[in-house]
Amino acid sequence: MKGIKAVPAVFCCLSLLGCSTAGSSEVKPIGQSNLCIPKDQLLPLSLKKSEGNHDASPQVYEAMSISWEEMQKAIPEYKGAKTTAKGNLHNPLHITITQSKEMELPLYPQQAFLLDPETPLLTGVKPEKIIAWDVLEGLRSNYKYWGDCTFDAFEQKGPVSCNRRLNAYGLNFDYSITQENLKLYIQIDRYLLDKLKSWEC
Repeated sequence: MKGIKAVPAVFCCLSLLGCSTAGSSEVKPIGQSNLCIPKDQLLPLSLKKSEGNHDASPQVYEAMSISWEEMQKAIPEYKGAKTTAKGNLHNPLHITITQSKEMELPLYPQQAFLLDPETPLLTGVKPEKIIAWDVLEGLRSNYKYWGDCTFDAFEQKGPVSCNRRLNAYGLNFDYSITQENLKLYIQIDRYLLDKLKSWEC
């Protein structure tokens, strides 16, 4: 009788692990984390994964994208679409999941560059760089790495486009964010973390 009673529990565990049971969604563990994202949420990757060399860029595990409609529904202030002279532009949340590696924290700049009046804790480091420059979050006495940004027009002024690096589950979640949504990054972080929590193995 004990063996018979154990069978349903086994099937339950197999279902949670993403086995091919009715109604289940196949999942893919990410790196060495306890995160199992459903495969139908992930994008096919064309990037060649690194060999784990210490000096190489962080290994790319997966990529995913959350539609601008979903983002706008979750965060009403999120600017998911806008009309320009070239037509309609959309801002889905593109996310790249990479290996988390130790990095040297940039020095806080002598003259802080404010990205946006509504994000006073974000400071640009060396914004005179043409391509991308580091962004720190916090005060001079206590700060951490936030991501990197670049000026849209490459003219050392004007609106920026950024790459936010959110660390969770021992992984980096890098997502793109435009100037009009920059002030919402804390809400976006929280939304993404809630979604990840629902995918814990």
